[in-house]
Amino acid sequence: TKFLLKIKSSNILDLFSGTGSFGLECLSREANKITFVENNQNALKVLLKNINKLKVKKKTKVVNISVFDYLLNLKKTSSKFDFVFLDPPYKEQNIFELINNVHKSNILKNNGIIILHRYKKSENKYPKNFKIIDVKYYGISKITFGSLIS
Repeated sequence: TKFLLKIKSSNILDLFSGTGSFGLECLSREANKITFVENNQNALKVLLKNINKLKVKKKTKVVNISVFDYLLNLKKTSSKFDFVFLDPPYKEQNIFELINNVHKSNILKNNGIIILHRYKKSENKYPKNFKIIDVKYYGISKITFGSLIS
């Protein structure tokens, strides 16, 4: 999509990063830096292995903490991201809270985009300040692109 064209030189936050497929793909498209947040130990091992195998350690930061704790702690930093990728497990129902926490942490740049990966039939409630820009369907997945409005 048109958003992938903007990946070059961007700073990306990959929440619930799993094995890192989204963030690593962004690095192959010349993203500047990816911060991976993952607390599942099995996924974390594979993520670290993938980063080493692809020799991209200098362009990555890996944080082993829950996404909710990470967003809570970010309020104290000045990190700003062009893209925030949210790929929570399909059973995760707190999408409203997740997007709200991204907003409260003030980590998205002014023209930043939230990319949300969900099961195609999921019906999530979004905060009023989340503006959906585009929705794409791929197999069993639904990818929602949105921005935060003040």
